[in-house]
Amino acid sequence: MGVSTNGILCFGFDLGEEIERPAVFLNNIGTPDEDEKWGDDTKDFPVELITHCSGEYPMYIIALKNTHVWANRGYPQVIEELPIINIGTIVVARRWCEANDIEWQEPKWLLCSYWG
Repeated sequence: MGVSTNGILCFGFDLGEEIERPAVFLNNIGTPDEDEKWGDDTKDFPVELITHCSGEYPMYIIALKNTHVWANRGYPQVIEELPIINIGTIVVARRWCEANDIEWQEPKWLLCSYWG
């Protein structure tokens, strides 16, 4: 069995080193507010948790939903164009993060790797 090294591109923010997986992603429960209903499954969240670094020492990125591209080692991914990120999507993601005790940072395009 080999080791895979993969590339990840996403629009979001890095939670930094030695930060544990946010509880909301352990419990699969989003905290709804008056305007948004996020449901009780991560597929309903406006963001997704991206694991990077390595399987033994995972680090996390909060990325806006549907903005990540994963390239497996040896299999380049063609990126025809980056998704357009509108301010409304960012506002919803920010509200969701704040409702779920995740400190908000301004999102950016991030390129990272995963060794697993």
